[in-house]
Amino acid sequence: MNKIFFFLFLLSLSFAKPDQKIPEISIPAKKIFFIEKAIYFTHHNTNYKIFIATNNTNAKQYKTIYLLDGNAFFPLFLNLFSKPIKEDLLIIGIGYDTPLAFDIKNRTKDYTPDKKANFKESGGSDNFRTFLKTQLIPYIEQRYRSDKNYKAIFGHSFGGLFALDTLLKDSKLFSHYFIISPSLWWNQTKFLPEKIKLSTCPKIYFALGSAERKRNASLNVKELSQKISQESFCKSSFKLFKNETHGSVISKAMIYAKDIFLKSSSF
Repeated sequence: MNKIFFFLFLLSLSFAKPDQKIPEISIPAKKIFFIEKAIYFTHHNTNYKIFIATNNTNAKQYKTIYLLDGNAFFPLFLNLFSKPIKEDLLIIGIGYDTPLAFDIKNRTKDYTPDKKANFKESGGSDNFRTFLKTQLIPYIEQRYRSDKNYKAIFGHSFGGLFALDTLLKDSKLFSHYFIISPSLWWNQTKFLPEKIKLSTCPKIYFALGSAERKRNASLNVKELSQKISQESFCKSSFKLFKNETHGSVISKAMIYAKDIFLKSSSF
């Protein structure tokens, strides 16, 4: 039943308006992970709901992955696991205090790098990143022994746009960037610098579905990945998932990210 719901949920994301029903966490995932009670933060009048799960409450160090759109992506990511894993993993879902899977207003505000006409609530990525840097990440790292060499962010669509913006502005914040189907059409990518320079060289992974609708942008995801590699001298990887749409690519990209992140070497 969970697999059927998972498929229907992802299918719904292929269309303009995503399904707003939050996926249920599967029974196997509940057996593998200790799922904490959600915690709440407020920053700049926005209420955040944070989901936390780990497979070992007594680990010496954790590989930590932060999932944007946490209301939806936290259960989807947990449901990828059907049997115990050896690695000590900490999963953080960054969501909003809403019963919906996606808070359209707040994710648009938080995940976009600059203002755009017809989007009243936009351009708040710097404020959202400040929340991560000054409140959420310190809170997590004070309570869990996180391995700083394995601290990932996963974002899709506007979430991918935020992950990209963070890579460009503060690359040291995370060790691994999973940038999935980023919304490069936003302001025709005017937010991109003419030449890309990164302060550090984290692990960078872009992914896209081959059946995604093409939007107006100055360059595509593959070209951006190549541009980063050429101009920053930091290796960037690009993965194209054949026949996957903007919605259906999420599950493939999550599996891709999970498999990479749980390996001992990333490239």
